[in-house]
Amino acid sequence: MPLNLAKHRFYRHFWYSLNGSSTSCRQELIRPLYSEPSGAIAFRVDADREKINGIRICEIGCVIMAKPPRETTSKSKVWFGVLTWVEPKEDVPVQGARMCKVCWIMTKADLMADIEAGDFVNTQDMRWFLRYKPETRAWLANGSSYVPLSSLITVPTVEEINDRIDLSRSVRVQFTGYGGVELVKYDDL
Repeated sequence: MPLNLAKHRFYRHFWYSLNGSSTSCRQELIRPLYSEPSGAIAFRVDADREKINGIRICEIGCVIMAKPPRETTSKSKVWFGVLTWVEPKEDVPVQGARMCKVCWIMTKADLMADIEAGDFVNTQDMRWFLRYKPETRAWLANGSSYVPLSSLITVPTVEEINDRIDLSRSVRVQFTGYGGVELVKYDDL
């Protein structure tokens, strides 16, 4: 079963932090993340990119696996993120790609690669914090981007996610602008 963070009790505060709302209605939690109706998408492969019988339905709030862009500093073969918007089919230009918006999940390896590349300015505290974390540790980030729907690989199951990353339930990555980054407790948002 896919992990939908909008429905998951441990991560519901993530949605609160994105829109400042304390409502428990799923639509109210997600609505500020997209301005138009979004549809669900289906995948026929698992996290190892092997064909499966049946389909996996991905809707807004689900954790997804995506191909990293070519210009990335990370050496990760896949990126994890949370799907926050899907472009409706009828709005796609004739020769254009269907787009979606993904809120990224940053692993320790991703953060360290960005630090080594000089993408962040306040790195001493970050390096100290990351020093003893396992390589599989990951955090939700407040950064998101639009990517082609074709770059998504699949919507992994909870077991497939747990086999690959250890998603933090208490801290998230906060990009502060001008190259600033910090790890913030959910209670401090």
